[in-house]
Amino acid sequence: MHQRVITLMLLFLFTLTVTVQGAAIAKTPPLQSEQRALSGSTEAQALEQQGRLLYGSGQFIEAAAAFNQAAQAYQTQGNTLRQALSLSNLALSYQQLGKLDESSQAIAQSLLLLQGKPDARGSSDQLSALAQALDIQGNLQLSQGQEAQALATWERVTAIAKQLGNQERLVESQINQAQALQAMGLYRRAIATLSTVLGLEPPATTTLEALKAKLITLPHVSTTAIALQSLGEALRVTGNLEQSQVLLEHSLRLAEQLQLPAIATTAQFKLGNTLRAQALADLSRNNMTLTTAVELVKESKVGRRFQGTDMALNFYQRMNEALSRYQQVASTTNATNTRIQAQLNQLSLLVETQQAAAFESLLPTVQQQINRLPLSRMAIEARVNLAQSLQKAAHSELKLQNSANGNSGQPNFRPLAAQLLATAAQQAKALKHQRTESYALGNLGQLYEQAGQWNDAQTMTQRALFLAQSMQAADITYLWQWQLGRVLKAQGQSQAAIVAYQEAVNTLKTVRKELVTTTPEEQFSFRDTIEPIHRELVTLLLDRESTAPNPENLKAARNVIESLQLTELVNFFREDCLTAKPEQIDQADPVSAVFYPIILPNRLAVIVSLPGRSLLYYATPAKEQITNERIEAIVNQLQGSLKQDNIPKSEFLPPAQQLYEWLIRPVKAELEKRHIKTLVFVLDGVLRNMPMGVLHDQTQNQYLVEQYSIALTPGLQLLGVQRRLQQPSRALIAGLSEARLGFSALPNVATELKQIQSQVSDSRVLLDTQFTNQSLQADLRTTSFPIVHFATHGKFSSQLENTFILTWDGQLNIDQLRSLLQRSQLGQKEPLELLVLSACETATGDNRAALGLAGVAVRAGARSTVATLWQVNDASSSTLMGQFYQELNKPKLTKAEALRSAQLALLRNDQYQHPYFWAPYVLVGNWQ
Repeated sequence: MHQRVITLMLLFLFTLTVTVQGAAIAKTPPLQSEQRALSGSTEAQALEQQGRLLYGSGQFIEAAAAFNQAAQAYQTQGNTLRQALSLSNLALSYQQLGKLDESSQAIAQSLLLLQGKPDARGSSDQLSALAQALDIQGNLQLSQGQEAQALATWERVTAIAKQLGNQERLVESQINQAQALQAMGLYRRAIATLSTVLGLEPPATTTLEALKAKLITLPHVSTTAIALQSLGEALRVTGNLEQSQVLLEHSLRLAEQLQLPAIATTAQFKLGNTLRAQALADLSRNNMTLTTAVELVKESKVGRRFQGTDMALNFYQRMNEALSRYQQVASTTNATNTRIQAQLNQLSLLVETQQAAAFESLLPTVQQQINRLPLSRMAIEARVNLAQSLQKAAHSELKLQNSANGNSGQPNFRPLAAQLLATAAQQAKALKHQRTESYALGNLGQLYEQAGQWNDAQTMTQRALFLAQSMQAADITYLWQWQLGRVLKAQGQSQAAIVAYQEAVNTLKTVRKELVTTTPEEQFSFRDTIEPIHRELVTLLLDRESTAPNPENLKAARNVIESLQLTELVNFFREDCLTAKPEQIDQADPVSAVFYPIILPNRLAVIVSLPGRSLLYYATPAKEQITNERIEAIVNQLQGSLKQDNIPKSEFLPPAQQLYEWLIRPVKAELEKRHIKTLVFVLDGVLRNMPMGVLHDQTQNQYLVEQYSIALTPGLQLLGVQRRLQQPSRALIAGLSEARLGFSALPNVATELKQIQSQVSDSRVLLDTQFTNQSLQADLRTTSFPIVHFATHGKFSSQLENTFILTWDGQLNIDQLRSLLQRSQLGQKEPLELLVLSACETATGDNRAALGLAGVAVRAGARSTVATLWQVNDASSSTLMGQFYQELNKPKLTKAEALRSAQLALLRNDQYQHPYFWAPYVLVGNWQ
């Protein structure tokens, strides 16, 4: 369990170091025009030049002293402009030392001098100096977490640059604005800003070929290379990894052509990050863990190959490509900080890939360099980062050839990590940098937790938490609240642990923005970080020792699961685009029951919300020890036997009956007593890919769909409570019947569209060549359609970029679909009542693929979505859809009931009795 926190912390600092490096665009020396215009004593100028040289070599304490003396000398000379510039550079030096208060005072004095002169609109030199001071102030504000203020400051720099006609400063200020937007979690705005600066179409919506062609036409100047790097970084964070790689590679080539070694080094560094992200993202898409990949690679080296070996070797190759980038940066850069950052990333990567010999070789070098660093925030963060790698190495039992005591085997990394963290905490306290002090103390608390030293673990964690809360750093507060909950739980303090866990979940609700900005590496570990906080809290609330948890705990557990569903969708979208509504739709329907199956360690728990605000709870017996692995095996067995129509009942009925016994049987009598007609499922984990209608009641020899109407929802608070007031009267119906772009033909689509058209009086039909992105846009812009029906290939995946539907001229992703559908609703009275996606399928082998289905349903803005979990039979789909629309025309029939009737029509047809034909159709969203 504890490794999960280490992974998250490593990734956070990994991202942070890149951000700090990318922020330093403000120039330390004055502009050339200022150098020509300004004069002063030789002594003052010598001090100023000395400060620049010291700053460039990383000697920030000495640089600060030189700039401070220069500012005093210029003050004596009465040279206000030079004094202001020296104060700006003093502020920059203090910032590097982590002395943010002193930095703020210095930059405030500089700005007071520059803005207090009567000729505030004065000379170009004064305006240039003011722009530089504001630039430094923006960087300071960004480092202090004041993203909105930094953005406003850089907007002022942009205005000055326009006034001066300084194109280079203008572009730099816009790049800085984009960085502030990224820090605020507004990555899409940042990407739009940078794309405008470069004159590019949004790269995420452009083919790689078109993007490469456009890059060739960009100006060959340094600001182009810098902007490309910032845009490449933003695309990496939002998961557009191929585009990120293309931009960073072009930035690298451009920097090398212009002979700009510092910019080229940064490009190499960020390119390494992108390659690393690609490797981890590929593992995530293929549902392979990091541990499994490393083990498969080890086995392949001794000639043993297994299923997944090729995938693991590809992952290993990409990671080594990233490693070579870091090595190149470390070996070529003259900047000490950059070299250490690259080496720290090397160490963390070597731990992940279990390359013990290389780790052992590099570790002493990094230790020596960190020990020589002057007191600064960089030095503190480097110690914390190194300690995290050591913690992870200790946890993963990294075997070195030569341990610290001269014997081969497993060295004890924890004492060294503890020493590094203690030193980092002391230095952070000396610099009054609470954030890094909190990180150091929190990680130290984790070391004590791993050693079972509970009192020390609790003390350190509480100190870290106090610091995080005092500076309102919610993005790390939840980590220490979670850690405190674990420590309290381990000491048997269950109620106190519940309070800590609940506070962690509540804090997470306030930092959805930070979850949006997580990199693919962090999204890869989402199930190992954010998700366990919720699950461990639910486990505490539904204490195994309690046969009947109290109503308050049941309600709290249900709310936690709802919060997890919402958080996971935010993580999927990489944008905080969801607004939860406090009203629960289940309370507006007196004949519905909402099921929350919760997969917990060694049991399957179920909370059922019934009309009247009553909650029921039951779980599998303790003696059965229902593990996650057993649940997954049963679900996989059932899924595998449903996707072909020739699998006998003897294969799919046993798992379908087992799931029925666990999920439905314990509450069946209560459902009958309350005359429940509709079951709504908020599904968890591997269950999300399962069509609930196929669950089988062995006693009555009936499928669940024969007993109830069924609907799915990612969370009740995401739904509206309005009922459909009238039968369908207008629909946009589109489909592909011909083979297209590598996808097979769907010859019965034309029949399906005709049958729907016969049931909906006012229909607009787009078939094959008419079904293009442009025609969709034209129709949806001019007319609102309560129903939109797509009969085409599509895929639902746990990866946003791999979730799409197919049109004649390409793929339509979630964001494009949302844009089209929302445009159709602007200014229109009728909302989008129903979105139908027939012939789509969930990604094979992706246990979380249904997340993409839920994502489409929520993002499209439709009140209800009907879709298929696997690629259905073309002919049966045509029959079912015709029946579905016929049922929708019946008065007072809900959508869930209409779909059930259509499925039963297939089930009772001798030709289509197998669940392969009728089971994959699911209704997501408002079932009324």
